[in-house]
Amino acid sequence: MGYGESAPRDELRPFVEAIWTMTSRADPATAGRGTILPDGAAEIVVSCGDPIAIPPRRRLQRRVLLGPSDRVRRLIYSGAVDLVGVRLRPGVVRAMVNVPLARLVNRIVPLGSVAPSLDAKLAEGVASAGASGKRPDAMQRVIESFTRQTTPPDGFFTRAIDAIRAQQGRIRIDDLASRLGVSRRHLEREFLANIGLSPKRWCRVMRFQCAVESMSERRDCDWADLAQRIGYADQAHFCREFRQFTDVPPTSAWWPRGG
Repeated sequence: MGYGESAPRDELRPFVEAIWTMTSRADPATAGRGTILPDGAAEIVVSCGDPIAIPPRRRLQRRVLLGPSDRVRRLIYSGAVDLVGVRLRPGVVRAMVNVPLARLVNRIVPLGSVAPSLDAKLAEGVASAGASGKRPDAMQRVIESFTRQTTPPDGFFTRAIDAIRAQQGRIRIDDLASRLGVSRRHLEREFLANIGLSPKRWCRVMRFQCAVESMSERRDCDWADLAQRIGYADQAHFCREFRQFTDVPPTSAWWPRGG
């Protein structure tokens, strides 16, 4: 399975975090490859190869929206994998869909069911791009055509996101609200409206992502040391959090880790 990720063009940076592609030479992809770890982000995925299936009904789709998540989700590949996707910045997907964001949390839905106009333009634009190397640019052009009419999340919300990421999720919500000059209740309303998750929950996801990154960099992890470095109370706390987010203990992590 080949995976590549790149930064978006300058005009899209306020809206898009990354453009990515995923392909497999053999079909179908190996078990576990469709596992999507929680990262609190929304993503749009287009399949240019065989359709992908959405559990539990396993309906075959070519364009899907991955709502913001705080638990593991899975796609089922029906054959050869040839995907192109965009990871949206927090708060951006709210302006693209026609349903309340809370209904998309931890879900994978057909893009046409929540953003029919965007779905139609992606079906036309990406399919007509031809060679796989041209598809990321084609997808960016379609997304850009929609963001021209969209205002990026306001400065207050962006500052909150940046502060949480800078602290790798290790920040008290009351302290964050005080730093931003708002009430905790106001902060929570903004997160639920723009992400669908509470700020506390999103902090936990960011800390989990930091753990995943650390685990991916080393083949052998000292769990107690990792837990301490990332701000968990102890190893047991880290293992409980990991299992809550992924349904498995960290010793069963399925993603490739470097040497």
